[in-house]
Amino acid sequence: MYGRSDTPSAPLEIADLTPGSFLGENCLSRSVFRLSGTAAEFTELLCISRGRLKALPEEHPAIGVKLLQCFLASLSEKIMRSNELRREAEAYDHNAVNGITEE
Repeated sequence: MYGRSDTPSAPLEIADLTPGSFLGENCLSRSVFRLSGTAAEFTELLCISRGRLKALPEEHPAIGVKLLQCFLASLSEKIMRSNELRREAEAYDHNAVNGITEE
């Protein structure tokens, strides 16, 4: 085979968003423009541009600060969850699954 092949995989649930949850905040703070997801049910979303987000603290300080605090809390929670998953993966005994025993 020459080139690149993308093999579609089964859907993987990475988040269960609830009212007030954030999705895509990395796109607002970094130059990341790709985000994909599938809603499991009817979903209403609010979209805010990077420029509007940057102007919000100056134009509406109380709202801007509150929104940024929510972003920080959301990112902190995601980092803690990611660290938890990393620790679980490190503790996982891959040899036991593969039938390899230590002698």
